[in-house]
Amino acid sequence: MAEARRIQILHWLSSLSYNEYHNRVKSGVFAGTGQWLLSHPIFQKWQIESANSLLWLHGLQGSGKSSLVSVFLCLRNTLRLTV
Repeated sequence: MAEARRIQILHWLSSLSYNEYHNRVKSGVFAGTGQWLLSHPIFQKWQIESANSLLWLHGLQGSGKSSLVSVFLCLRNTLRLTV
């Protein structure tokens, strides 16, 4: 998918800046949050084998989906810096 099209879709989904939202959520995440997800075999398999697939997290409002995504993004960003 072309970068311009991807950005267009992201703006259609939400006008809120992704980075601003991530930073706001990240500031409220406690140490150790989401480690169960990061160490889960299904998540690890998805992370290794799924270059362009979707990870679907569903749950009730306020159940921590955004926090889990924030934990994952921090891990992904850390891995990018070390590779």
